[in-house]
Amino acid sequence: MLGDGPDFAIKIMNNVHTCGCDLKSQHHPRTSKKWIAELVKKKMAHTPHYRPCDMVKDIASDYGVCMPYHQAWCGREVAVRDLHGDVRTSYDMLRWYSKRVMETNPGSIIDMVVDEETHRFKSKFLCFAACAYGYEVGCRPLIFLDGSHITDKMQGRTRRHENWKWFLYNLKNALLTERPIVFISDRAKGLKEAVPEIFPMDHHGYCLRHIKANFMTEAAARYRKALKDSLVKTLNKVAFALNESEYVAALSKMERKSPEAKDWILRNDVEHWANTQFLGERYGQMYSNLAESFNAWIKPARGLPILQMVETICRQIMEMGGRRIIEAANWEITLCPNIEKVLAKIMFNARQNSVIPSDGRLFEVVNGNKIYVVNIPELTCSCHKWQLPKIPCEHACAAIACTHKPLYNHVSPLYTTNTYRAAYVVTVNPTNNNDMPCMNINDIQVKPPITKRLPRRPRKKRIPSRGEAEHIYICSRCKQEGHNRRTCRNPMLQEDI
Repeated sequence: MLGDGPDFAIKIMNNVHTCGCDLKSQHHPRTSKKWIAELVKKKMAHTPHYRPCDMVKDIASDYGVCMPYHQAWCGREVAVRDLHGDVRTSYDMLRWYSKRVMETNPGSIIDMVVDEETHRFKSKFLCFAACAYGYEVGCRPLIFLDGSHITDKMQGRTRRHENWKWFLYNLKNALLTERPIVFISDRAKGLKEAVPEIFPMDHHGYCLRHIKANFMTEAAARYRKALKDSLVKTLNKVAFALNESEYVAALSKMERKSPEAKDWILRNDVEHWANTQFLGERYGQMYSNLAESFNAWIKPARGLPILQMVETICRQIMEMGGRRIIEAANWEITLCPNIEKVLAKIMFNARQNSVIPSDGRLFEVVNGNKIYVVNIPELTCSCHKWQLPKIPCEHACAAIACTHKPLYNHVSPLYTTNTYRAAYVVTVNPTNNNDMPCMNINDIQVKPPITKRLPRRPRKKRIPSRGEAEHIYICSRCKQEGHNRRTCRNPMLQEDI
């Protein structure tokens, strides 16, 4: 202290601390959750799925403070509340957000269902006018369906069949035309019945990956690995057969290997997943990978409060559309880049074919000892590869080359660059929320749904689709169920020695 005044003079300062920031111990059981929230708030603004276990590691590494997991979890909850507001008020703020979306994106379809008696949130549907227009003018008539779990603390529950009916009804209202549509899904519960009920004139295709998973689960309980793998390969031939003769040959081969496996195919809706039996046009799409990719794309947003989740997903859609507009503006090719690569590979293989013209309409194409008939005006080939993805096969490319006509004229216009650009002509307009009103928890009109969480961590594994049973272990030593050879304790019979 300098004299009698309030001033101090520091002559020596040791700026190296080992006490862990301003705490007295590295193992401090009462680390403030507000202090933790201030540390992680900036990172959580850019990384919504920042996990408490990662927070424990980062704070211990950066500040030398070791804290229990539950304290990190509490700090994360405080950070979420500071960044996004109270989770309970976000449901009521959906009403304000819906009005703002209709102002900035007129023509959008929005439906929000609230229980009339309890005033609790039930469901919400949102389809931007830009998305509906882009789908009609620039996309193939395919819709991939799958459920997606919300991982925030307010997890609602609805009856699956009624929920899918409500969603598909709103989806039907959002479609601008009545062109035939093919739905592709994993046969989720309720979805199998809801699609033909709301879209009776359209077709429903099942994802082959889930079909094979169901088949392998049952095959594992009956067959050894070598035979099981052989049956799965034959199942692929049944699904990918391009004509009736290939389909019958694959079924006959399956019957020779296992009559039970053939019966399984015939009783598991083969007309919904085999190419030759499917009545709609699925453009060669055999899997629901697009739905799985979308779920992975929005995974960080699914843990946010519902209002912020909707805003984040809408922002992702807007950003994706803007990015693709810029990319497509620089394309100087007729077809989209991926289709150009596919067609170039087909044209390279077409050089191995010899063509004999008939009348300028029909062509005989010889490849080795096989003969194919190409009908150019009808866009068909006897190999049936042209009809599936609507891209000329190698036999068709060889025949078209003889006519000296542009090959691009015989590719579906849905694959052209102009169609791709047309899909993003109408854009999703941004929705500002700088004037969003502050909502008090006592004044909300739409309450969050009442949920009951199970007394353990939420499950992380995928929920099995319809028909998918649990794996049954068969011991290769004693042939009994419930264990494997390594854990087998049953005595061996004399004939097995």
